[in-house]
Amino acid sequence: MKRLITLLLVSLVLSACTVKPPSVRVRNERVGKINVQLQPRSGPSININDVLGGTTTGFREIPQDSYRVQGSLSGETNPPDVNFTADNDKNYTIVIVAGASPTMRVDSEDK
Repeated sequence: MKRLITLLLVSLVLSACTVKPPSVRVRNERVGKINVQLQPRSGPSININDVLGGTTTGFREIPQDSYRVQGSLSGETNPPDVNFTADNDKNYTIVIVAGASPTMRVDSEDK
């Protein structure tokens, strides 16, 4: 019985210490559709395309890195962009903000 309790406690401690990779999603608060490209400091770009106005994508895991994010909106001559660093154990939401000119921000929360 003591052995079972010890094993359960060890399992609980180890699961609490597990590092989870960062995740990202896109929320489009504008009317039109947007394509978003995440350019890491190293490695290939990540594209999240065809995000309709008023919708939010699901989360997807990304490598821990520094990113430059660019949005492509049809009819816009100054596409929005933003920089952020993705850290483990965090969820990131790239928000395309509604307004007269397109802007972007990145919200983060613990997993």
